[in-house]
Amino acid sequence: MDSAFHLRRPYDLMALLEQEWRVRNIDTLYKELVSRKAAIDKQLSSPESATDLEAHLYAHDPDCLQAGRPLTDTDLYPSLAGGIQDRIRWD
Repeated sequence: MDSAFHLRRPYDLMALLEQEWRVRNIDTLYKELVSRKAAIDKQLSSPESATDLEAHLYAHDPDCLQAGRPLTDTDLYPSLAGGIQDRIRWD
């Protein structure tokens, strides 16, 4: 059953008496899980999301500045036109 009040053994007096304790324990655990979920959601939805972080790295990281363009814009596959050294800026 989905209820905390369901008793497997309805004739068991101790189980009946502990029923309220189980319900309070379930409520406490539920509230703790909801608060943890809220904290995780807050961290994931921070203003510095993945796209903001990527833009920040392209603008401030020395290696990204030296490359001059994102790695996704660089053709890394070899071709007959020349080596990879011709495609990388070595300033």
